[in-house]
Amino acid sequence: IISFFIFSSRRRRLLNSYTFTLYYLSCFCLPYYNFQPQTGLFCKHCIASTALQYIKGVSPGSVYSPNARHLLLNRVAVARKQTCMANTYSQMYAQIIFSPKGRENLILPSFEERIYQYTTGVVRDKGQKLIAINGMPDHLHLFIGFKPNMAIADLVREVKTSTTKFINNNRFLPGRFAWQDGYGCFTYAHSQVDAVAQYVMNQKQHHRTKTFKEEYGALLQKFEVAYDDRYVFEYYE
Repeated sequence: IISFFIFSSRRRRLLNSYTFTLYYLSCFCLPYYNFQPQTGLFCKHCIASTALQYIKGVSPGSVYSPNARHLLLNRVAVARKQTCMANTYSQMYAQIIFSPKGRENLILPSFEERIYQYTTGVVRDKGQKLIAINGMPDHLHLFIGFKPNMAIADLVREVKTSTTKFINNNRFLPGRFAWQDGYGCFTYAHSQVDAVAQYVMNQKQHHRTKTFKEEYGALLQKFEVAYDDRYVFEYYE
């Protein structure tokens, strides 16, 4: 019956409502039915394949030509491959560092925990994983496991925008709060996750002997990032 619908010129219009279903079948029939090169004929999956060639514009009259058969089977194989490889697997980690505008000491102990909690929620809402967060009054560290569906720049912008509104709406400071433009981003292997997480969580102890400027400069040098010290930090006079 389906073959009759496909090859009947008077009922060609009826095929349009079946194209999606037949295309779906063409993706899943291939493992069970094969083209027989010895006879030059199609076996049972020819109905779905013929529907596919109709959708893709291959002439029905050329269905048994070698070139048409080759093109048709390739298209079915590509469709099946796309169906079977729908999932994406990734494992990427990054430490992100940024500061308040002018690198002032504005992230005060009285509300820093609320900033950390709110930032964690923003990162999770964007489908990313926050592994560790900590900082000092003049800068913030985020260590995240991120997926390739969102650019780091977009995530940082969302975090900065959301936390700026959160700080100002709650009036944690007498004046207006803003983050400095730019940020540092350094990526790590899976084997380094524990060490980097501990490094972030130990920020308070770490900065007893080292300033933020020294820390940030050391990271840039370690990761061989070219920079001009005059433009890395922004200060208010």
